[in-house]
Amino acid sequence: MAATRILVVDDDPAIRQMLAGYLAEHGYEVAQAASGKEMRGELERALPAAVLLDIGLPGEDGLTLARFVRERYD
Repeated sequence: MAATRILVVDDDPAIRQMLAGYLAEHGYEVAQAASGKEMRGELERALPAAVLLDIGLPGEDGLTLARFVRERYD
């Protein structure tokens, strides 16, 4: 059975690594993105079961990106 995929979106590499490491240790497949542009690329590559999204991203904030995900994906 394939691992559940989680997408971690945060502009802080230390936070992304910490979350990715924790989730991977608990059996999840983890993708990472540092920006909205990278997040969209990861969504096109493979849809995750969940997205952990930083609200305070520079440029497009996390709330805008959450709306983007909600409008386009189940």
